[in-house]
Amino acid sequence: MNIDTERLAKDRAYWDEVAPEGATHYDPEDIDAPWMMETAKNWMFYWGGKKEWVGYSQRAMLTRILARLVIRPDAPEEWDGTGLPPVGTECECWHQGVSDRKHWVKCDVIGPYGDYVICAPNGGGFYGFDANELRQVRTQAQRERDDLLTSIIEDYRKSLNSPVSTIELNLISEFANYLFEIGMLRRVGE
Repeated sequence: MNIDTERLAKDRAYWDEVAPEGATHYDPEDIDAPWMMETAKNWMFYWGGKKEWVGYSQRAMLTRILARLVIRPDAPEEWDGTGLPPVGTECECWHQGVSDRKHWVKCDVIGPYGDYVICAPNGGGFYGFDANELRQVRTQAQRERDDLLTSIIEDYRKSLNSPVSTIELNLISEFANYLFEIGMLRRVGE
């Protein structure tokens, strides 16, 4: 397997994909046993042929190779949905995309830019978003709930045959949300 050591040093997801379970270090110059694990008491190397960790007994050799070892990167921070998400987070952004209407789409956070983060939505491209245009990825149940509430508001809007104020739409949305929360609002057949 060809290991990209530059990516390995920065990308925790890549590390988790290619490294054996428990690996904390990688030696790019060791072709036989490049994966190592530092424990509280000692060092171990991964013996790939047997797929097991073995104690590392050559302490003198270890001090010579420490400088060249690639250390496992920290896991990305968890984002609680407040403020701007850290780089590497998968979230949803309020994005126009190809259609004329904005909607929530999945995206990956690429990097910070002042009070914004640069994201790559699934539809392609790179765009800046502020905290109000980002949210955590919705579960299937949350998406179904959002679809139900949206259809209620659209049906209400169509039934009036006249313009509806934003205040009125917000009140209808809050009321439908309340009915959903207390179990009085479900799709037909549920």
